[in-house]
Amino acid sequence: MSQVPGGDVRSLMHAPAITAHRYDTVSDVAKLMIEHNIGSVVVVDDAGKFCGLVTEQMFMPTEDLIPFMRGTATRLMGAAVGSDHSTGYYDAIERVRSKSVEEVMKSDPPFVRADATIDVVIELIATTGENHITVVADGIPIGMIARHDLLRMFIASEFNPD
Repeated sequence: MSQVPGGDVRSLMHAPAITAHRYDTVSDVAKLMIEHNIGSVVVVDDAGKFCGLVTEQMFMPTEDLIPFMRGTATRLMGAAVGSDHSTGYYDAIERVRSKSVEEVMKSDPPFVRADATIDVVIELIATTGENHITVVADGIPIGMIARHDLLRMFIASEFNPD
C-alpha cells in the first residue's frame, strides 16, 4: 500500500481557515464562499474558538434542509427565480439574508486536531458523510480539509507510490 503524502492533516489542509463570526449574516457568509471559491466557512465565537460550520450544501435545495436557504442561494447567485414573483417570496429572502450565522450553522460538526493523521479525516468523512472537516489547534480553527482534497491526495499518491 502506498504512503499517504505528508501523513498528517497539516500537509493536506487549506490554511488559514476562512472564518465568520457567529453573529455575521447568512449573506456575509455566502459572499465569503463566493469570494474565496470555497464550499464552507468556519464559524467562531467571541474568543475566536470553533463553534460551527456553514456549508454550501445548506444553500442547495433538499428536503431535509431549511427551505429558505434555497431562496437565498438563488438570489445571491443572480439566477432566475421563476415565473412566480410573489412579494412574500422576496420578503422571505430578504429576512433570511439578514439572519445570523448562529441561527443556521451546523453547531456540532466533526473536526480534527492539528496533530491528527489523514486517516482520521478519511474515517470522519466516510462515517459522517460530511464534505468538510475543520482543523483546530487549542480550539482555534487553523485550516480546512474538503472531500475534494482527499481526491487530490489519492491522485498524487497514484503517481508517487512510495
